[in-house]
Amino acid sequence: MDPFDAKLVAQARASAAAANATTASTFTYGAGNPLFGATTSAPTTVTSTRSGITAQAGTKLADTLAAQNAAAAAQQAKKDAGPPVAPNGYYYQWVGGDWKLYKSPTSSTGGGGGGGTGGGGQGTFTWTDPDTGQTKTFNSSAELNAWVTSWATKKNTDLAAATQAATDKAKADAALAAKRTAQQEFRATLAEFGLGDLADTVDELIRNDYTVSQIKFELPKTNAYKQRFPGMEALRAAGQAVSEATYISMEKGYLQTLAAYGLETEVLGTRKELGTYIANLVSPREFEERVNLAATRVKDNPDVIAQFKTFYPEVDNSALTAYLLNPTKGMDVIKKQVRLAEIGAAGLAAGFKTAVSMPVAEELRGAVGEQDYQTIQQSFEQAKYLADQQSRLARIEGQTYSDLEAIRGTVGKDIQSQLASQKRAEREVITRFGGRSGVTSTSLKSTELI
Repeated sequence: MDPFDAKLVAQARASAAAANATTASTFTYGAGNPLFGATTSAPTTVTSTRSGITAQAGTKLADTLAAQNAAAAAQQAKKDAGPPVAPNGYYYQWVGGDWKLYKSPTSSTGGGGGGGTGGGGQGTFTWTDPDTGQTKTFNSSAELNAWVTSWATKKNTDLAAATQAATDKAKADAALAAKRTAQQEFRATLAEFGLGDLADTVDELIRNDYTVSQIKFELPKTNAYKQRFPGMEALRAAGQAVSEATYISMEKGYLQTLAAYGLETEVLGTRKELGTYIANLVSPREFEERVNLAATRVKDNPDVIAQFKTFYPEVDNSALTAYLLNPTKGMDVIKKQVRLAEIGAAGLAAGFKTAVSMPVAEELRGAVGEQDYQTIQQSFEQAKYLADQQSRLARIEGQTYSDLEAIRGTVGKDIQSQLASQKRAEREVITRFGGRSGVTSTSLKSTELI
């Protein structure tokens, strides 16, 4: 039998369909292989978009069938050639696809009066079953030959059935292995591209004979897709749709930024959180700004965290970092809130227990500008030193003194507050030494009191 004749091809394709394995990969197979319908002289590349075993697995199955048919042809040729010459007392019988050597039946003579070996009576013949060891007696060679032929035919039939069953099982096992191999390759490919969660859904669509175009159209409607790409629907609604590859690239960028600043990706980098960033089109630059605020200016500074909670009690401390990263909160608002918390925390750390309220922090924000927290804290420490001096002088004069004068003058660079402190110090000098100070309001405009 030609190993690639029409019957064999039909069997192979039926086995492939029965395997019902799935693949959306591209495969290349050799030229002129009728198992897959190839007729070109060069290797051909095909893309499978429906059920079926992979080309590699199908080729292996065809090779297996070809080998089985070649073996069957060799057996038939051996049978047609006839048995070898048997030794005396033995004979060959075709059993189980090969010539098997058996011991010849024995005969005995019958009663007296006959001629020849039978002594005038009919001879008897015995034969021992090689499988069971049981011996049977026959009254004639014809009866013996009929029995042995029947036994050999049944033996061959049973062996042929067993061989066919083994062949069928081997085909089924090969098809199942091909199916599993194809599914594993398919899932590994999806996982490599960050789409492992969609394997079952895509597999089901392929089994239902969806084309590539249909899969692309139907897949975004599935729950699996929406869970994998939670920000995609919002992007499409806003007319800002991106490809899955771009989406995954954005996810990786966010995760790398979180990891670089030591923030917990398990909490802040979940699919849902990443989808929120993407849905709001948070740029890599803005995201890094937010992460920097959260990680370097808030997360590791207990004073700022405490002051943030004081100014914004509605924000849960445990979710403060997530709050700062939440893209639904405008970046300008977030930066302002962090700055006010830093100003309040610096004032508290310098010893101003109640003076730096949110309105005061708001008032100082412009003068503070982009100074880092350490610089702000140093300004408040200078203000505290001045406030202690001015408070003592105010008591001598019988006046009420407010720390805000020192805070506004030193941290807020307010000239009027500086002038008030300077005049108080001047009066103290005049009182103590009866002299005059050379400091005037004009000089205060160009010289800050520290």
